Amino acid sequence: MNRDEALAREAATQVLGGLYEALADYSQYESLFLAWDEFLESGGIDGTMEMAPDWQAMFRDHFSRVGSYIDKVQLDHRESPLSYVERQVVPSAVIDGRLQIIASNSAFEQLMGSPSDDSWKQLIMGEIIRPGDRERLIRLAMSKGPTEPSLFTMDIDTLGSSFAVAKRADLLESSTMDGEALLSIKLVRPVWTMGLNALLQSAYKLTDAEVEILKALVETGSVQAIAQKRERSVRTVRTQLTQIYSKLGVESQTELSLFIATLANLIGEEVQSDAEPSTSFGDADQLWTRLVKHKNGQTQYIVYGDPNGAPVLFVQPSNPPEMTPEFRSLCLDAGLKIISPYKPGSADTTPRSSKFGPDQMGVNFADILDKEGHETAVFAGQSSGGVYALEMAQHFPHRCQGVLLVDTGVPFQSRKEMMSMPRSMRRTFVPARYFPDVLPVPHRIIAANFRSSPAGEARVVDYFFEDSPVDRDLTRTQKRYYDITRDIIRYSFEDVDRLVSDVCLWASDWSQVLKQVSERHKTVFLQGMQNTLFPAERVSHQIDKGLRAELFAPKEAGQLLLYTHPAAFVDAIEAVMKRAGKNP
Repeated sequence: MNRDEALAREAATQVLGGLYEALADYSQYESLFLAWDEFLESGGIDGTMEMAPDWQAMFRDHFSRVGSYIDKVQLDHRESPLSYVERQVVPSAVIDGRLQIIASNSAFEQLMGSPSDDSWKQLIMGEIIRPGDRERLIRLAMSKGPTEPSLFTMDIDTLGSSFAVAKRADLLESSTMDGEALLSIKLVRPVWTMGLNALLQSAYKLTDAEVEILKALVETGSVQAIAQKRERSVRTVRTQLTQIYSKLGVESQTELSLFIATLANLIGEEVQSDAEPSTSFGDADQLWTRLVKHKNGQTQYIVYGDPNGAPVLFVQPSNPPEMTPEFRSLCLDAGLKIISPYKPGSADTTPRSSKFGPDQMGVNFADILDKEGHETAVFAGQSSGGVYALEMAQHFPHRCQGVLLVDTGVPFQSRKEMMSMPRSMRRTFVPARYFPDVLPVPHRIIAANFRSSPAGEARVVDYFFEDSPVDRDLTRTQKRYYDITRDIIRYSFEDVDRLVSDVCLWASDWSQVLKQVSERHKTVFLQGMQNTLFPAERVSHQIDKGLRAELFAPKEAGQLLLYTHPAAFVDAIEAVMKRAGKNP
């Protein structure tokens, strides 16, 4: 065994140690990454390539087995608390037997405080819940056996008279003690919403007068007030309410309030999911969702901006294609029609093998242009999507008006160049090119940690910009950018194999396709000067060496460029179109 192989084995053994530490507790993935860093910096890749075949096979086998185990755990286990509460349309939380919040949605946090403080526990132990109800809630939280959902009356200043529905939740939570119960808490309030009148009349056969009485009771909570307003006796109103209760199948005002609260929330959920979009082309938030059929499946895509504007096919494998209202508004004002496909397996797009790459997807993208009635378009891509845009231009040159590469950078032509990257990208890009079969497991561990709890989510969001100070500062100080980054991570990690495949494509040497496309089509790079992972200087250096391209580099922008400087995207597209003679 030579010295390089011996060092490689030692470094690889440390990597395996970090791998199993991270497997034992997904939040400890840093131990794996630190070992990877040492592995790479010690020349581990070179040594590993020289290892005996059986040792190489053993090293890969560890990663394969861990990956299979994680996949099995993810399939066998239940929904995470974080995923559960985010699906709810009412203020919701999951608590443990000590009344500590495990997960909560934003609506709950606005009312009760963030999961990091004790506001919820203090409120529960205070005056907002009746002593008898509080004792029942504590017993329910400590119970380990099957229980029925329980209703608790509450008095929250910002909600008024409200109810909490608590029940045992069969959810995944690795940080709780064995056998400890998890409770879901949903806060509901009786409010009269649009649609209740028609629903109560059609489904429960209430008359107009009965609906009005019911509405008045919900809004005032007082039989006396209803009697005065309708100029009836209290006894008459009580008799009418008894008849209404009978039709609705409730027996008390408390049951009625919960019934109305439930109906109101269901209607709110239905409107939220099924409402027709605005037909006003001036609506900056307008999104059109469309579907195109292929011989081998279908692709869902969205259209926004000016429906009659200059077409831009925008490929974003790792970013939700909807973008922000501000971004869409600027595209509308600039006369741009943005066409952005969902990646395979996302939304209603047919899932694909990770081997289904730019060649096959390019044909599907061409089908989208056909359906939209465009012979040509600007091909744009963000991050690894830039390589898709280049491949599209290579295969369909007659349909390309020009190419825009957003945060894609230029390809690395040597391992030495890759080793100059910040650690967080180096530990991804170097294995992606030289050791791709071990790359999915770290991504699976990150995905599992992200989904596990609010703390896991926050940890991964913070890690996401580990070597990008300007972006990390935004996510730490402004909730808007935290939410944007969280949504990017969630979308990216929907399909880890697809994500890894795109990273491997991005990490490959695509310098030839870049050179050929840039010689035929106007090519523009959009890259923030504060993007430390893919520095704008590397793009400038390639342009100085003869690459036929143009660089737009906002001085203050980092990786979140499209969200912090959306106007730069419009400027870059206009630069592409001027060369093509297609001013928007």
